[in-house]
Amino acid sequence: MKKQNEFEKKTTGLEGKDLLAAMNYLDEELIELQPQKAKRAQKLFWRERPAGTVLKWAAAAFALCFIGGSVAFAASRLSVSILDEKDSNGDNRYKLEFVVDQVPEEELTGEVQQVKAQFMEEAANGIFPAKDDIPRGFVKENFASEQDVIDYIGYAGLRKTMLDAGELWVKPLVAVYGDRDGNLTNVACRFARKINTENEIEHFEVYQEAEIHTTKYPYDFMGRIDSVHNSEAFQKYEYVTKSGNNALILVLNNADQIGQTLVTGYVIEGAVVYSITISHNFWTEKDTTTVETLLKQWLEQF
Repeated sequence: MKKQNEFEKKTTGLEGKDLLAAMNYLDEELIELQPQKAKRAQKLFWRERPAGTVLKWAAAAFALCFIGGSVAFAASRLSVSILDEKDSNGDNRYKLEFVVDQVPEEELTGEVQQVKAQFMEEAANGIFPAKDDIPRGFVKENFASEQDVIDYIGYAGLRKTMLDAGELWVKPLVAVYGDRDGNLTNVACRFARKINTENEIEHFEVYQEAEIHTTKYPYDFMGRIDSVHNSEAFQKYEYVTKSGNNALILVLNNADQIGQTLVTGYVIEGAVVYSITISHNFWTEKDTTTVETLLKQWLEQF
């Protein structure tokens, strides 16, 4: 908890590239943490709907079920629950866990293998991370395209998912992690787009990520632990894609935060965990239609 609190203090209020970059230097226990201090939601478009309802844009062709309490999805290999512990601000915390395939390092055939060689050389020379629980890390930035990221990683099961909307705000980057012995443990690619509106002070932010864990990943827990202002306003939905893949949608409501909606979606395909976070920062009237449309476009790729 102490390490997490320190990280939250350092990252509170960061946005865009600064926040993504800060995520690359977390302890292995905290790698998947994504503090959303600047990204909490007010009243979202599902808040007043009773259990059993579906998203209005999914009703015609897709099955979407309201999920209450702590649940596990056998099909999508995702589970989420509210924790008893609170964060440093006294907010509730939730835990999202992944059950994914783990691939041999050799299946990552791209230039990322050069990073492994660097990690192995450091290990052979007795160079270790600062502490045993801090992974080796390497970040490569400023890729020209999402395809360049895929080629750099070289994993056959990694697909392109970047939405064609707005402007590229945070260029694709790859974060590579390794263990004490120099083995590759997990690789993640991240990027973000911003959609401006006619009102200059309002915009949408779309953060996307894909992560692969290797068989050298040494920890049992794979997932994210994050904060939510009010656990009663924390809503979970299961969305079945057109190919039958189950996705998890989290809606984070915060009645005290004015001017922002926040929705996060997760899909697991084999060894890859894909995620998207859509934030609408507004000062006048919130636009839930655009948020719904973007989320649907992302989900329909799977």
